[in-house]
Amino acid sequence: MTRRHAIAGAVALGVASHRSFAAEIAAKNPGAQESMDELTARWRYAVRDGLPQSVRVDERDARRLYLCLKNGGLASLQIGEGDAAPRQISRLAVASFGQLHVMDAQQQGSLLYLALGDLFAARGSAAGLAIVDCAEPSQLRLIGLWISPQRVQGAAAVLVRGERAYVAAMSHGVLVFDVARADKPRFITTIKPDPDFPRPDPGRVARPNSRGLAIDGSHLYIANDAGGVRVFSLGQDREALEVGRYVNARMATRQQAYNNLVIEDGIVFAAVDYAGLEIISARDPARMSQLGWWNPWRADTASNRWFNSRGHTNQIALDGARRLVYLSAGDSELQVVDVADPATPKLIARHGAPGNGRGTWGLALARDAAYLTYLRTWVPFRGRWSGLVSVELPSKRTSGPQTRTAA
Repeated sequence: MTRRHAIAGAVALGVASHRSFAAEIAAKNPGAQESMDELTARWRYAVRDGLPQSVRVDERDARRLYLCLKNGGLASLQIGEGDAAPRQISRLAVASFGQLHVMDAQQQGSLLYLALGDLFAARGSAAGLAIVDCAEPSQLRLIGLWISPQRVQGAAAVLVRGERAYVAAMSHGVLVFDVARADKPRFITTIKPDPDFPRPDPGRVARPNSRGLAIDGSHLYIANDAGGVRVFSLGQDREALEVGRYVNARMATRQQAYNNLVIEDGIVFAAVDYAGLEIISARDPARMSQLGWWNPWRADTASNRWFNSRGHTNQIALDGARRLVYLSAGDSELQVVDVADPATPKLIARHGAPGNGRGTWGLALARDAAYLTYLRTWVPFRGRWSGLVSVELPSKRTSGPQTRTAA
């Protein structure tokens, strides 16, 4: 999604909606299966003073979560025993971050790196990077902060590798930082993909925005919204050269929206909004090509006008060992796709259904649960509840290669 998307909230569940949606998917999507797991929520955690954008599982203790609450700041949660909902154990308000909204987080050791700046602000927002000490999750402590000197379009995501941090700053590109000193993050440069691809002089609505980030070896992959997937070769400090770009040729006459991506073994899995999931060969980044496309809402047809789509995939996680892709899907909540055969991705599990008053934005995957953030919003779906939900994982097993899990 781009900045034109507003925000607001969620409610109920309808059995009839489940059944009619299942029938429609089976009839219209050849990658769907007749039967699938209907995943059950373990607990729900309501948020009344913020809009949860993303959730991260503490890499040292899976019963602790970090919740990016936009205007509500950053919260640390402790999960209860059994199916008990979590409780908040620490909070940093936006006042700690120069009043910038908290949009995304990534953990590296005992540090959390935060992407700051409201990407939905009609008049724009500064972008920022914050570094928080989470050695003791019940006592979150800000130790480093950088804020852009000018108003841009906020930030969508953050990625950290070693002493480098990357902040996806929407139309402003990707901000690169030296974080060798956590107390003094140092801005290095901006990686700005060519805005005239795939459409020359795209205008405000079709303007590309850097939304999602992944690194594979020495290559930075950018989900560049309307600008497709971009690949940059990373050099030292200010050196970054674009070596590859990709868009779906079958969507050439439609608005495209590459929101997020993960990469494993030279294959990119991209959440493409109302166009579902694309699977792209990137073993040679200069010659990327589509391996498979899970397109349940028929985004390539005139009947899907974005606003009326039954789903909008946003955040993505890959369980490499089981060859499953998890997608936060807006009105369709959680969709789980089997990608053991990249050419024929198949829906095998889900949680929620369109039209029930609940819609997701964020997603994180743990060993025994998927975590979904829900938003109050009125476009592109109606949501009347904000919060965090823990959902059981599907029972499906695959015989795919035993590789790492990405989230």
